[in-house]
Amino acid sequence: MKKYKPTESQLKLLKELEEKAISVLAQCDIIVERVPLYIHHSVRTYGECSYKRISPHALEPKYEVNISFSNKYIDYCLENNNYESLVNTMIHEYLHAYCAQKGVICGHNGMWKTKARVISMKTSYNITRLSKVHVKKREYKYLIKCDCCGNTYKYERETKAIKRIRNYGENSGYHCGRCGSHKLVVE
Repeated sequence: MKKYKPTESQLKLLKELEEKAISVLAQCDIIVERVPLYIHHSVRTYGECSYKRISPHALEPKYEVNISFSNKYIDYCLENNNYESLVNTMIHEYLHAYCAQKGVICGHNGMWKTKARVISMKTSYNITRLSKVHVKKREYKYLIKCDCCGNTYKYERETKAIKRIRNYGENSGYHCGRCGSHKLVVE
């Protein structure tokens, strides 16, 4: 992942909201150790908890844990004063960290799911697998349309398929997923 230099406002916001997230977890008797927080460029994830096993042969595994957040997500929350969404995501990621600190890597099942339910019942936060916030509206620059059935395929980037259909037409080797026709055009 590319190195990203966070702004002062992003760092300040993360530190403030980290306090809130840890206190919410403590209200639910979930005591978690602080972990390093980072900011990354990803647009596909709002937050991510990463772990690296540091005791490979021990019976009780130990993990080095860190949490990172999308710079676009943080900026969106700053611009729209949507801090609760960011706290919700931070609690979600800190739950992963808590599980790892207990030596359990369970994704969104097992211990994580149980603790998420406890937090959702005891607080105003609804901890789920996925967030409901949409930071970026998708902008499709390319459209492939089937001349036979009218089926369309939307793309954000110019892919190999788009180039081949544009250059070779029906002889591109691509076909419509709905009707099987090779009469595809790029619009």
